[in-house]
Amino acid sequence: MLAFFIIPIRLPALMVIGTFFAQDLLWGLTDAPAALGTAVWAHIGGFVAGAMLIIFM
Repeated sequence: MLAFFIIPIRLPALMVIGTFFAQDLLWGLTDAPAALGTAVWAHIGGFVAGAMLIIFM
């Protein structure tokens, strides 16, 4: 029997966001098999647009 355990840990938000952004950027630049083209660049574009628009809030 397989058992999956979820262990909650606290991580700084900037570390999680930075890792997510770096992963998407790496996949987009290397044409990794897990990258589905447009979706990866949409995530990158959304992150950049959100980072720029936060200045106006």
